[in-house]
Amino acid sequence: MIWFLSTLSAMTLRAIVLLAALLHAGSAMAELFPTNEKAKALFKQGLAFEAEGKGNEALKSYREAALADPTASTPVSQIAHLFYVSSKNGPAKEAAASREQASAAAHAALKIDDRDPGAMEVLRLLSDDQPQKRHQPLEAAKNALNEAEPLFHDQKYDEARAKYELAVKLDPAYAEAILFVGDCYFMQKDLPRAEQWFRKTVEVDPLYSLAWRFLFDAQLHQEKLKDAEVSAIAAISAAPSERQSWIRLGHLMGKWGGKLTPFQMTPRASFAGTTLTIDPKLPEHERAVWLSYGIAMAGASTKMATASQFARDFDAWETTMKIAVELGKEDQIKDEGLRAMLRFHKGGQLKAAVFLLLYREAYRADFEAWKKAEPAGVKRFIDTFQTGI
Repeated sequence: MIWFLSTLSAMTLRAIVLLAALLHAGSAMAELFPTNEKAKALFKQGLAFEAEGKGNEALKSYREAALADPTASTPVSQIAHLFYVSSKNGPAKEAAASREQASAAAHAALKIDDRDPGAMEVLRLLSDDQPQKRHQPLEAAKNALNEAEPLFHDQKYDEARAKYELAVKLDPAYAEAILFVGDCYFMQKDLPRAEQWFRKTVEVDPLYSLAWRFLFDAQLHQEKLKDAEVSAIAAISAAPSERQSWIRLGHLMGKWGGKLTPFQMTPRASFAGTTLTIDPKLPEHERAVWLSYGIAMAGASTKMATASQFARDFDAWETTMKIAVELGKEDQIKDEGLRAMLRFHKGGQLKAAVFLLLYREAYRADFEAWKKAEPAGVKRFIDTFQTGI
C-alpha cells in the first residue's frame, strides 16, 4: 500500500515535476511526458489522484501510462516520487522497502531519459533525508493553493492565479503561492510580470532554489543573460545538491562557448560504527589514498565528536588530500573524483568543493556562515574550476 498525505504530495509534485521540467525547462523537455492519447489521459488521471491524496490509484494510473508509452520517463519518475512520499508517511517497518522501490523507479526513469528532473530529485532526497527548513504556511493559505492546482493543470491560468493570490493574501510569507502567481504569468507568456513575481518570491525566501530557477527561466527567455547567470548561481548557493540549478548554469555557459564539467565521486572507503571498509579491488596507490580517507573519517568521528557534520567531513577530506600529496605519485591516481579533489585542494578551494559538490543539508549552518564570510566564494569556485554536479 502507498501511504500518502495529499498536501505534501501536491506541493512536492508541482515542485519536482511539472514546473521544474516541462513548464520551465522548455519545449525540448516535452519528450519526457507521454505523447499518445491513452498514455496522456492515464498520466493526467494519475496527477489528479495524487493531488487528491489517492496514492494507490495514482500508482496504478502511472504504471498503465508507462506501459502505454515506454518512451516517456515522467510516469516512471512519478512512481518513484510516490514511493518516496510513502516511505516518509507510512509505517517505519515499510520505509526501507519503499525507499528501495523509489530508488529503483528513479533509476529506471533516468534510463529512459537522463534529463528527468523528478527522478534526479527523488535520488537526491533519498541520499539526504534532512529537509531544508522552510516557512510552514497557514492552513487556510494551503487550502487556497490546493484549490488552485487543478485549475492550473487545466490551463485556467486566470482562475488559478486568483486562488494563488488569495493564498498570498492569507499568508504573505508563503513563497510557493507567490511563485505560482508568477508561474501563471509565465505560462501566459507575460514574462516581465512573471519575473517580477519570481523576484518577489526570492525576496521572501532567498534560500528557495526553485524560485531562483524560475527567475532564471524568465530572464533567459528575455535574453537577460547576465541576470540569468546571477540567478543560476543564487540557485546553487541556496541548495548546492539540486542538479537542476547546475544544469541551467551549464546551459547558459554553453551559450557563451563554455562548459560545466560534471563532478563524479564514488567513495571507495567508509567508516561506520567501528568498522572501516575499503574496496579491495583498488590499485595499490589509490588504495593507500582511500585507506587514508577511511582512517581520517574514523579519526574525525572520534576526536571531533562534538563538531558539526561538515567540520568532521571536511577534516577527513583535508587530511586525506594532505596525505595524498605526501605520498606522491599523484600521476598514478586514475580516479577522476580523487584527481579533482586534489586540484581543489592545491587551488586552496577544498572547502568550497565540499560545500558545493558534496553538499548535505546537515552542512547548512556552516555553509551559511561560509557564504557570509566569503560572499564571492561560490562564483569564484565555479569560475576557477568550471565544475558542478
